[in-house]
Parts: sequence; C-alpha cells; structure tokens
Amino acid sequence: METGLVDVALRYGDGNWPDVAAQMVMPLQAVPVAAPALARRLRIRTPADILRAPLIRVSPFGTSWTEWAAGAGLDPGPFEQQPGQHKGLQVDGMGASLRAAAHGLGVALVFDPLVASEIASGALVRVGPGVPARGQIWFGCRMRERGLPAIRALRRWLLAELKQG
Repeated sequence: METGLVDVALRYGDGNWPDVAAQMVMPLQAVPVAAPALARRLRIRTPADILRAPLIRVSPFGTSWTEWAAGAGLDPGPFEQQPGQHKGLQVDGMGASLRAAAHGLGVALVFDPLVASEIASGALVRVGPGVPARGQIWFGCRMRERGLPAIRALRRWLLAELKQG
C-alpha cells in the first residue's frame, strides 16, 4: 500500500500487515460445492462421499482439503494430495475452481458467502459443511490515513452494503 497507487484495498488474509489499518468486513467459510448433476450421479450425501469425486484444488491460497476435512470432523489423510495422484484438478484461482465445479469436473472448496449467488441460481450445490477459512476479507488503508473522511465514508458504505447482502 506504500506505492501511492492505492488508497484502500480489500484483502484476503489475517489482517496483520505492516502499517495497514485493517478491519474485517467479511468472515469466510470454506464450503465444498459441486454441480447438481455430479452430486446426484456420484450420490454425494455425506461429507465423506466427496472422496468419490475429483477434488478441485486451488493454488496458491485458500483452505486446503485436509484443513477442511479436519474442520468437518473427518480424517484428513484421504483428502491429502499424493505425489503422482491424478484424480482431481489443480487451478490457479477461486474463479477457475467455481467454473470447473459448475461444469461438473469435480468438487471445489470455495468461500461462502462469495459463492452464494451460484448456489442460489442452482449452478452449484453444497455437498458438505462450511468450516472457518484460514483468512478473512479485510478493508485496509495506510495507518496514517484511516481517519480521513473519504476513507471513513467508504468503509461505512461498504459495511452497510455487506449487511444488506
């Protein structure tokens, strides 16, 4: 944020960045989702049934499948990616994992509430419980600018909009 090009930012993480005043604006849960047809075809009815499907893994960040399994009360071992394992798909972002899941390529671990519109539209269904994500969404600005009227107004507006959604 010190480059001078950005006054405020929405960041994913733990909220602890040098010289950044951060306020959490959106708690996230990692939730497994799949295309409805895939969930029906593979009879995914319990969290353990997810292992019947290819797992879509997001690199470089996000909650891992082993973290999700542990948080859901499952043995994380079977969810661990093994060297040479070909069952599944590795993608480089949450958007790519959503598209892959919607096309029936596997089960994606994505952030709720960011996936709410895809679930509401019927493009995806939840196939397991949500567990707290490793990071959250934070509103951040330079420490010395956190009291500026424009930044305070933007933060208030954003929080009001998120409460409505």
